[in-house]
Amino acid sequence: MTEPQTPETLAREYVDLIFTGRYAEAEEYAKVESRTCSRGDCFLDPSLATPIEYPQLVELTVKPRSGERNNESYQVLVRYTLGGKESWGSFTIVKQPEHYPTPGVRTVGGWMIYKPWQSQSTIRIDDVFASASVGDLEVYRGHGIGSGRRSYSWEYITMRGYPAMYDLNVTKIADRWLVLIRDRNNQEEDYGDYDSVPFSLGEEMSIEAVMAPEDYDELYVQVERELRACLRGEPSPVCTRQLSGKGEEGAVLTVVTDLWNRPSLDSVTEEDTLSVEVTFPDGRTEFVRVKWRYSQDSTGTVSITLETELPPWEKERRG
Repeated sequence: MTEPQTPETLAREYVDLIFTGRYAEAEEYAKVESRTCSRGDCFLDPSLATPIEYPQLVELTVKPRSGERNNESYQVLVRYTLGGKESWGSFTIVKQPEHYPTPGVRTVGGWMIYKPWQSQSTIRIDDVFASASVGDLEVYRGHGIGSGRRSYSWEYITMRGYPAMYDLNVTKIADRWLVLIRDRNNQEEDYGDYDSVPFSLGEEMSIEAVMAPEDYDELYVQVERELRACLRGEPSPVCTRQLSGKGEEGAVLTVVTDLWNRPSLDSVTEEDTLSVEVTFPDGRTEFVRVKWRYSQDSTGTVSITLETELPPWEKERRG
């Protein structure tokens, strides 16, 4: 005996196609209109971007939409798991117009998918990533590090497609920087030396480039070198009126580290300060606050830029 062709029959057929990656067949029921990828807004075309994990169905509910008199429109609610997390999605089923059938659309018992089921993710990415891609689809191209005094270098990538998990492959400008992942609530999820980050369509996250221990070693060496040049009376961007020409011999330089400031989790795009205690042979001490940030020149070379945090009158005196 043939089972009745109901909206639930259509819903289960459609969801099964999506959850098994048979997207070409799914588009026989509802065709995706926009397949573009530009200006940070991308459709994850299945021909270029292959999921690494498909959803697992937990529950499917089909019910008439509120306000419908003749039950000609149904809301489909889909509960599923993906990447170890439970998610929800929905789409609409409508009665095919009797006198104006939609050409090229597969129907079941006179029912059709109103619009294709799409999920969307927005990912905030640090501008010091050179590029990001999903499979063979480039979804982001970076602009490099700015040379200004302060930089809020973030970009947003919006990706649309069928609900699934994908790998976002990222390329950093400097290989040794680490990758920090935060969830939609800005809570740290993970960090490490990654060149790809898994994400599920529908979730939001941010991806930052952060400093590795060797980056801080380089910073400390450079700051000490410049401060000692300043003590010798040589030109240096970190010189202060107090320190300049005081004499390097016997001076001890100590970096003052805040306990809350975990070096490996500092963003490389933001200007920061480093406090250094200078102790002279006679026991006198002076503190210097050195501003530092990463910058990139026209050749693409990345380096640390230093300057001293001077009081306003001293900045005005130096012009």
